[in-house]
Amino acid sequence: MALSVYEVPWGYGEENVQVISSISPLAGFNFTVTNAATGAPIQGAFCVIYAGLNATGEADGVYTDSLGKAGIDAKWFVPRSWGVSKEGYLRKVSNDVVSNILVALEPTTVLYTVRIFAGTGGITDPSGILTVTPSTELTVTAIPYSGYEFDHWVYKGQDVGSINPLTFLIDRDAITITAVFKEVVTPPPNGEPPNGEVWPVQLTIPFSGSLTPGVLLEGRESTPIKNVDLSVLLGGRVDYVLKYEK
Repeated sequence: MALSVYEVPWGYGEENVQVISSISPLAGFNFTVTNAATGAPIQGAFCVIYAGLNATGEADGVYTDSLGKAGIDAKWFVPRSWGVSKEGYLRKVSNDVVSNILVALEPTTVLYTVRIFAGTGGITDPSGILTVTPSTELTVTAIPYSGYEFDHWVYKGQDVGSINPLTFLIDRDAITITAVFKEVVTPPPNGEPPNGEVWPVQLTIPFSGSLTPGVLLEGRESTPIKNVDLSVLLGGRVDYVLKYEK
């Protein structure tokens, strides 16, 4: 005969089970019940032994203690199956009756995983990997390090702006939230670059004109460059780019 372990919704076939006590000393058949998702012991799980297969027939039951343990001494029948249940978990039933029964109950509550990361230059609060219930509104704060400032959030792979802190709706599993920071660049006072270095300034100034072919290449009808004082450009250099068109 093949032994089996299977899960069914909590509450099936338990209305006529005799409860021996709220907490029973270990004896005969010993149950250890844990949360399958976290490994934590489950207190108050209802452990039942049955005279028939597949959780049928005469039965005795007991609740687990704070360590997730319970013991049943079968005095009136030889157990041929057992069942363990608790509200909020899937009931587990098995025909594999041994002296020490280890049971990991699966929670019926759906949880979503959220991963919160920070790029170079800061941290987030909260951070790391979290588990939350569906439709949770999770508020995350970006905290930049010295010399950096917060730039924007990436949520579900999209740039969602720079509001900080920001509340995110966790409406599916495996969502990733990333805080992006950038280095603070402060222009030096009076236009002087720090430590004698060159302070780069790049200006794009549109202009148009035409060239007259000949021995000397001449330009005419060019648009004047306005509102730019070339004498104060840092570095004192202007680069020109000419585009020739037929």
